[in-house]
Amino acid sequence: MSVTSVIIPAYNACQKLDRALQSVLSNDSVLEVIVVDDCSTDQTSDVVAAWAARTPRVRLIRQPANGGAGVARTAGLQASCGRYLYFLDADDLLLPGALDTATQAIAQSGVDVVTFRYGLVEDASSPVRPMQPIDTNTWSTLCGASAFRTLGLDEGGRVLTTVNYPWNKIIDAGHYKANGLYFSGTRVHNDVYAHWHIYLNARKIGLLNRHLINHVSAPGNPQLSNNFSRQRFDIFQALDEVETLFAARPETRTRHYVWLLAFKLDILNWISLNLQPELHQEFIQRIEQNLTSYGEDDYLAAYLQDKQTAVLSLYLRHHAAGLLPPPPLAA
Repeated sequence: MSVTSVIIPAYNACQKLDRALQSVLSNDSVLEVIVVDDCSTDQTSDVVAAWAARTPRVRLIRQPANGGAGVARTAGLQASCGRYLYFLDADDLLLPGALDTATQAIAQSGVDVVTFRYGLVEDASSPVRPMQPIDTNTWSTLCGASAFRTLGLDEGGRVLTTVNYPWNKIIDAGHYKANGLYFSGTRVHNDVYAHWHIYLNARKIGLLNRHLINHVSAPGNPQLSNNFSRQRFDIFQALDEVETLFAARPETRTRHYVWLLAFKLDILNWISLNLQPELHQEFIQRIEQNLTSYGEDDYLAAYLQDKQTAVLSLYLRHHAAGLLPPPPLAA
């Protein structure tokens, strides 16, 4: 049964869309593919329009102004009509039958979100590398050798610390539309808030122990993950949006804020190691400003759950420069 809406944000993606659309439409569970053209300057809209003329399962949305992938994803979400939602980037590589497998898993389990494994590649023909280390460790801890595991956030809170990729999750559309899911309007890190919103609003989470997609990530590619200019400071707006989620939920904050601290330690360290050196001092100041929300009650609750995270976060708040050295200067 065709029940899943697939949303693809696209900017100057005309050379990638044929492959992406073919891989999506080969799945019988796909009700519609919504490609949101973010004011491309190439033939992106023409490619999608040609597909839409051949099949009613493809829809084209043209954005009135270039707003970034997050704004495009939100526009696609709001226009969708499927029972389930899946967000794909135009350059990533779905494995055969991936969406049928994911849709079956969420439909049969009745959970709000199913997360699945992925690989990392430099291009379509390169060897597949394992998931990011933090994700590999989390899967090992929470899922082990199980083919599928259902859990609540209280027992699976560690999933909050996984990398905020949108394309290894399929979600219940009605549930998340009702509770106001959106992607941030930031140019970089636009999927951080959505990652936290999805998990914090999940009544049940499903971990599908299947590798269903390869993420294309290579140094030198013109993708956001390789952008370490001032746009990286968007992370602070994204984290502030997550802080707002916790501020409205004191009980959730007591139980799960420790995972946001761990997430901050990981992502801020990664940025610090790669940021343009001339931006490092300002970055450190912004980190300390962001951590002012980390109060005594947060520290005590975090200390009971993960002493190292609690202490390192306190150190980060007061002396970030001592914890995050500047990136090496270019030779």
